[in-house]
Amino acid sequence: DDANIIFGAVYDELMGDALRVTVVATGLGQVATARARQPEVLRKVCEALEDVNLDPLLVLHKLPSELSGGMRKRVGLARAIVGRPEILLYDEPVTGLDPVNVALLREAFLELRDRGKTLIFSTHQMEMVEELCESIVIIDRGKVVVGGQVRDVKRAMGRQVVRLATDGA
Repeated sequence: DDANIIFGAVYDELMGDALRVTVVATGLGQVATARARQPEVLRKVCEALEDVNLDPLLVLHKLPSELSGGMRKRVGLARAIVGRPEILLYDEPVTGLDPVNVALLREAFLELRDRGKTLIFSTHQMEMVEELCESIVIIDRGKVVVGGQVRDVKRAMGRQVVRLATDGA
C-alpha cells in the first residue's frame, strides 16, 4: 500500500542494462507484485515519468544506456516518487546536467514541493537551494557550520562577492 511509503531515495546510477525503464521505475522490491497488478503499476510508472517531464511512450521500453544522462536522472527521480513518498532524499540532483535538464528537474522538484512533499538535498548548487528550500544546513568536513531558514543563513553568512575586471585586452 502506498500509504506506508515514507522515503523515496534517488540513486546516482540506474540498475544495469538487463532491466528496462519500466522495471527500474517500479523498483526491484515491487517487481513481483508489479506482475500481479501490471495495469495499475504501469499507470503509476507512467504518472511518475510524466511528473518528471518524460514521455512514457518514449522511454518505457528503453535500457538505461539508451537514455541521456539527464533522462537517467529523471528516471531515477521517477523511481523514487512512484510510490508517492512523503520525504524524498536526493544527493547532488543536478550535477553533470545541461541547463535544459537542470530546469526540467527544478520544475519537477517545485511541483513535488508544492504538493507538500519534503525534499532533502545534498547539493553545492546554492541557487537551487534558495529557490526550492525553506531551511538549510551547511556542513563542512562533517561538522554543521550553520543551519536555519535560508534567508537567516544568508544573512548570517554574509555575502562574499568577487568581481573580476579586464582592461579590454
